[in-house]
Amino acid sequence: MMQAIGDEKGIRQAKEKIRQKQAKMRGFINDTGRKRRYDREQVTSLSKQDTLNHHQQMVKKAREKIRNKISKGKISTKINPENRLVIFLVIQLMKHIKRNYPRKVCMVPAI
Repeated sequence: MMQAIGDEKGIRQAKEKIRQKQAKMRGFINDTGRKRRYDREQVTSLSKQDTLNHHQQMVKKAREKIRNKISKGKISTKINPENRLVIFLVIQLMKHIKRNYPRKVCMVPAI
C-alpha cells in the first residue's frame, strides 16, 4: 500500500517493524526450544467465505466417512448405558451452541 502511494519513509518504518517482530519471534523460539512454523506466518489470499466453504467441505467429508463406517458395521451405534447421560449432555450443549452462536463463528457438526 505504501509503495503504491510512494511513501518511502513509511516503507522503511514498516520493514523495520517487521524485522523487530521477527527478531522477537526468533528469540522466543530459541528460548523455548520450539521450531518455527513458517506455514503459520504466511498471508493467504483466501477470503472468509472461501475458508468457510473449505471447512464445510471438510466437515461433509468427515460425516461421509463416519456414515460409511457405520453402514459397514465398523462403528457401533449402540449406546453404552453408562455413557447415556454424558452423550445426552453433549448433544444438548451442541444444540445450545448451534442455536446461540452465528454459524460463521462456530461450526458444530450435525447430529
